Amino acid sequence: MRKYIKDPEAVLDYTYDWSSFLADGEVIVEHEIFLSGDDITMDVSTADDTTVTVWLSDGIAGQHYYITCQITTDQGRVDNRSIWILVKER
Repeated sequence: MRKYIKDPEAVLDYTYDWSSFLADGEVIVEHEIFLSGDDITMDVSTADDTTVTVWLSDGIAGQHYYITCQITTDQGRVDNRSIWILVKER
């Protein structure tokens, strides 16, 4: 699991790269983002054929959050990946 530190005032993007998971020619057709707390905000998420990018803001200093990305592919496969974010004043 990847770990990141984010300032509560920062608005940052985090990318999930699924290229090593996908078969040749397989693409992402749906994605959903799950947040482990209400204090961090997902501003937007976007996807292309092999990656999902989520923009996050807010969060409470000293708290950590798990951000999970779930994808569905054109071949019907479903998988989840999570990152861990510690919000810390910088």
